[in-house]
Amino acid sequence: MESLSTLCYIENDGKYLMLHRNVKENDVNEGKWIGVGGHFEADESPEECLLREVKEETGLDARDADGGYLFTYKRENPGEGDNYFVDVYRFIMDVKDEDLHLQEAETDGYMFATLEEIKAFGELIFRLILCSNMSQ
Repeated sequence: MESLSTLCYIENDGKYLMLHRNVKENDVNEGKWIGVGGHFEADESPEECLLREVKEETGLDARDADGGYLFTYKRENPGEGDNYFVDVYRFIMDVKDEDLHLQEAETDGYMFATLEEIKAFGELIFRLILCSNMSQ
C-alpha cells in the first residue's frame, strides 16, 4: 500500500527554510537539505499532518501563516520500493532564529536559502519550489 506524506516550504523574506537531515534509521533524506514534512498518522487529515510536522520539526505554529496547499505528486522510486503521494504546501511566515526549535532526532541544522542555493541541492527540490512560486 502506498503511503501519504506532506511537504512544506516556509518562505521568509524571499528565502526558504531548509532543514539538514541527520541520521535516522531508513531515511532516504539522510544528509540532504529538505523542506518540512512527513508521513500521515492514522486518521489525520493532510492539514493536520502538515501542521503537526511543522510544529514537531521546527517549533513553529503555522496555523495562521499565509499560503497553503499547492499540489500533489506521486513519488515513485521502484528500486527502493518507496512510493508515496506527497501533498505540497507553501507558507509565508515571519520567522526569527529564536523562533526555531529543531527536532534534534531528525535535523542537525537549518538555513534560509535563496533559489540559487536551493538549485544546488537538487533539481527536484528546485522544481518544487519554482512550482510553489508560480501557484501563489
